[in-house]
Amino acid sequence: MDKDKEQYHQVYEEHSKNASSKDAVLTEINKSGRPMDFDGSKLGLETHMYRMAGLSPSRMMVKKGNVLCRISSETYGLLCGFRHPNLHAIENYSTRGHGWFIVPCVSGSHKGWMNSQNGSSMFQGAGQKKDITPQFRAMLM
Repeated sequence: MDKDKEQYHQVYEEHSKNASSKDAVLTEINKSGRPMDFDGSKLGLETHMYRMAGLSPSRMMVKKGNVLCRISSETYGLLCGFRHPNLHAIENYSTRGHGWFIVPCVSGSHKGWMNSQNGSSMFQGAGQKKDITPQFRAMLM
């Protein structure tokens, strides 16, 4: 298991034991720019170091709320209930300011990947025989 995944599992296990974020420390590590998505657009996440009491810091990503879309405990309650192999779990959240979610590091979004592929990895065939590829179908199911 690589180092990032190992740290991710440590944070996840610790968070499962103690869902309180009062001992969590969040430090932004990439102030110069935001991560880019597969299609070259901004990902909408920030890279941070996240540390909970008793654990070494791990690299995570943060989705911050804004005036139009505040992050609340109700939002967290709704989103943390989603279960799908292609969705990352929300590790923690805060309602300070406009709120934020902590998620594992990702390389990009599904939408960014689809935009970057121009349909080549998603669809096969032509005309009436056009269908989604088995790989894309597996991602969706």
